[in-house]
Amino acid sequence: MSYYINKLIKQMPNDLTDMEKVRYLYLKCGERFSYDRDYMYMDSLENAKKIYEKNFNWSNVKIKNEKSFVTCNQIASACTDAINTLAIKGKTNSKIFAKNIGYVSGEEFHVATLLYLDDDIYFLDLYKDLYRIQKGFKTKYFAPTDEVLEEEKRMYPSVGRELNGISCKTISDSEIMEMDKKCGYNSNGIYMDDAIELLKQEMQDPEKIKEFINKCDSKDKKDIIYEWKLDFIFKYLMNAENNKGININEMTKYFLKVYHTIMSEQERRENLFTSIDIHYKGTPSVLFDIYGKNRQLMYLYKGKGLGFEKITGEDINQIKQKRNANIYFDHDGLR
Repeated sequence: MSYYINKLIKQMPNDLTDMEKVRYLYLKCGERFSYDRDYMYMDSLENAKKIYEKNFNWSNVKIKNEKSFVTCNQIASACTDAINTLAIKGKTNSKIFAKNIGYVSGEEFHVATLLYLDDDIYFLDLYKDLYRIQKGFKTKYFAPTDEVLEEEKRMYPSVGRELNGISCKTISDSEIMEMDKKCGYNSNGIYMDDAIELLKQEMQDPEKIKEFINKCDSKDKKDIIYEWKLDFIFKYLMNAENNKGININEMTKYFLKVYHTIMSEQERRENLFTSIDIHYKGTPSVLFDIYGKNRQLMYLYKGKGLGFEKITGEDINQIKQKRNANIYFDHDGLR
């Protein structure tokens, strides 16, 4: 049995119910991993499968502040192993068992976890909650709503087939919040979702943007406000200090969540946003590319401790021309 999981079990608060113990492990496992996207860029399906199908072993997990890079197959196995270790150690009053579901070799590369707790069954997809857990958001895929579960079934047919005839229980947001307080995840009852929603309301205050409105005429007012919001996001929410301890894949998802929360529906509709996986100086990175009607805005992630920098197309060309820059685009660009 894993030293790390045994340590987590010993550290659990004493007053947790059996479901809260599972929740505690789910949250703690979510802190340890980052999604390994590199298998998607392998030169053959067989090489990709070797990475994807690699057996998970807790003894190989990095315990200190560094995340371990794994696929959703291995993330689900980590979650399943943690839950079953809890049961084997006899630390629950309920009958608990977890198993992986979803993966079909050669057909579909996605794996989630099915939890059996006495007579009830719950669906868990830790991979999709990694960035939420690491940034303090509400989770979405721990005993999710029927709507979210149906979305999973549509997206991953093999998951849907395995869930055929199975009724999965849902846990409400209010119940999750009480569990999280006891687990120490949001002891003050505030999630990052709430903080960003408040920020969105502040940014909609006409007084907050008056100085920007006064600097432009009516025809480009919307563009100026949109760019101001974008710059604000990168300065205060995507800066190097604020993103310590989170890796590039989860950081990208975090940005998308923030972007879709703060920007209005009209702003999202009028501006085409793409995220492009790249390597910058030999390290996985991302370029956020936004096209408006009359402009293009680009933000390049320059690495841990550096954060994002607003750049131009000319900057990209100059970086490519430098021998030691080692920048290439994984898609939608030059290798």
